[in-house]
Amino acid sequence: MDGSGLDLGEEHDPLHPDNLSPGSSTGSAVAPTTKAKGGSKEVDPDAPVKKKRKQVKCNKADVGGADCSECLKKSIRCTDSYIRTKPKVVRSGKLIQQAKILYGNGEAKPYIKSESPGNSPNGAYGQPATPPASVVRAAEARFMNTELARSISNHLVEVFHQYVHSQCSVVDWEHFQASWDAAGHVSEAMSPTGECLSLVMQAWAARFSDHAAIIGQGAPAITDIENVPLGSDFTPYGKARDAFARAMQDRAMKMLDHHGALRRPSGQCCAALVLMEFLVTWGDVYRNDGRHLMTAAVEHLRSRNDGDSDDPTEEFGPEMRMSGGTLFWVVYTRDALSSAFGGRATALTTEDLSVLCEILASPITLDVMPYVSSDDPRTLGGLATVAVFRHITSVIRSFCIKISGPLPRRQRLDINSIHDMWMAVDQCQRFSDIWAQSMVNCPIPTAETWMRDLCVMRAQLTHAIHIAIVDRLELERGRPSHDPTYPAYIAHLERLRNQSEERLLNCCRSMARQIRQIGTSLIFVSAMGAENLPLYMAHMISMPVWEQGGVESWTSAAKQEEVGWMIDGVKLLGWSWPNFKLHSDAAEETLRELAHQIEHARRTAAQQQQQSGHQNSASFEMQQELHQQALYPQQQMGGAPTAWYPEPTFHPVPNDQHFANYPPPPMDLQQQFYSDPEPTYPQPQVGFGWDGQPNGEGLGHDGSR
Repeated sequence: MDGSGLDLGEEHDPLHPDNLSPGSSTGSAVAPTTKAKGGSKEVDPDAPVKKKRKQVKCNKADVGGADCSECLKKSIRCTDSYIRTKPKVVRSGKLIQQAKILYGNGEAKPYIKSESPGNSPNGAYGQPATPPASVVRAAEARFMNTELARSISNHLVEVFHQYVHSQCSVVDWEHFQASWDAAGHVSEAMSPTGECLSLVMQAWAARFSDHAAIIGQGAPAITDIENVPLGSDFTPYGKARDAFARAMQDRAMKMLDHHGALRRPSGQCCAALVLMEFLVTWGDVYRNDGRHLMTAAVEHLRSRNDGDSDDPTEEFGPEMRMSGGTLFWVVYTRDALSSAFGGRATALTTEDLSVLCEILASPITLDVMPYVSSDDPRTLGGLATVAVFRHITSVIRSFCIKISGPLPRRQRLDINSIHDMWMAVDQCQRFSDIWAQSMVNCPIPTAETWMRDLCVMRAQLTHAIHIAIVDRLELERGRPSHDPTYPAYIAHLERLRNQSEERLLNCCRSMARQIRQIGTSLIFVSAMGAENLPLYMAHMISMPVWEQGGVESWTSAAKQEEVGWMIDGVKLLGWSWPNFKLHSDAAEETLRELAHQIEHARRTAAQQQQQSGHQNSASFEMQQELHQQALYPQQQMGGAPTAWYPEPTFHPVPNDQHFANYPPPPMDLQQQFYSDPEPTYPQPQVGFGWDGQPNGEGLGHDGSR
């Protein structure tokens, strides 16, 4: 029975589709009936209630609540209970539920009309009611998120200016600061070129920030790191920031693509591309991922020199003066180093250098010595700087042309060019030493930064030379050749490889001493070619010590100490790059194994010394045992180029401060291992020289006829 007083008639199947009429949403329910033998219907009180097909008029209300007349005629029970359809459930999903949590269910009270305009404080009829609490909370959350994002962006720009820009001033800060202030410290309100530069700067600062929203609560401030004991591990903070820093880098790269920064010539786009090239090639020893960025930056310099700029607010001037001259010099040096590691031609040509920088076109810096040995502060801080950095960059560009470029790689490695490169690197070292000594009497504020950059560039050039030799040796070994001079060529490459290992070891040790002097200054350690520090540490670990047949100055004690300095620097860099933790752990494990080997060999030598009574023999046996424990080839770490290390020649323990308990070896052993005898050559067959010509006409082993 429904509200109109209608009841249901005949019985039917409630699940049949014909009975689920869309026109009626409600209906009456009665108990099913059965027909008796006499024709009367009997009600089954225990049967389930079924839905009827017809509705009939019901006068139950008129008879005082008794059964209606229609039900009495049919001998059925009259009921006013109804079968109501199941309410429709609106489907929802995870995103809709989250939206309801943030913004509410969309329920808002209607506008309330006041009785008269005078009763309204604003003199209006329609006043909005108080919104639901969920809507208020959602609005507050959106406001807080917006304010937090702006606060973090402003914080990151300040971090970049304070720590990164002070070490690498590639940004014209006065021009950027004016644009940043005019936009209200909002990147989206800046020009397209300014927005690109702002986001790249924030991506860099994300690696150094100490904001609680980035690395969590309880982290030390970046200014407090210098007060932390040396050797502390900051990797947990690097792991906390890694996802955020990667997201900021991806965001900056997408914005560069969105605004077409590679094809928009401007100083801001050029600086953004140079900074992004550092981030993209981080950890890539061959620096191929950022090749297009550096090439586009060079094109921007050329376009600006021609008077073409996409940013109308920029002022045109000599390109070497952009951002104080640093932007051009960073492109100049970075392009040379990236080409040296990647084995490609430099993007800046000689003609570009003459056009973009007049001082590079003049012969004023050909003679470096008068400038680096001057006692005039203006000369030491001006022409000396240009002369020294131009000299080492010219050496790197010459290396690209003669050794690592595409054309030299098609030919055999020029041995003489390798020695020329090493001599040039040594000359750069002498210039740096003289320059540093001159600045002792004439202090210059940026002298420490210049010395650090020169040390980094020398180490990277030496590393690039070593990579070129090792890669060429591996390539030549796998290349079949029927040339009779091929074995001699391979042997010469192996000797070059051994010499290059010692030279690279000296550069790595120099870097370790620099890191020791810097201490816990995160910014200075980061500027020490931080992306290559794990490779340098891996090379120091792989080089055998003096007790294992290595160079005389590379003792086990020196290795423990200097590799420990590198480990401290790598742990400090864990604040910004957490993946350095793997390299430091591997290095510490190797040092523990080396210390165990040394201690075991010493105990064995002491026991043998007591038994035999011959001190020199005991020292010799100790070295033999330790030499047998050395495993070659050593496993490289951190993606360093794989190199094969031959069995070293055996050397006795030197009588120095590290092994004062052991007497010096006998004179016959010293003459055997310390002397440098003339090389011996096998005698040629009678009647023929080394070139196959008869004696008297051909060449002997010394090159004479």
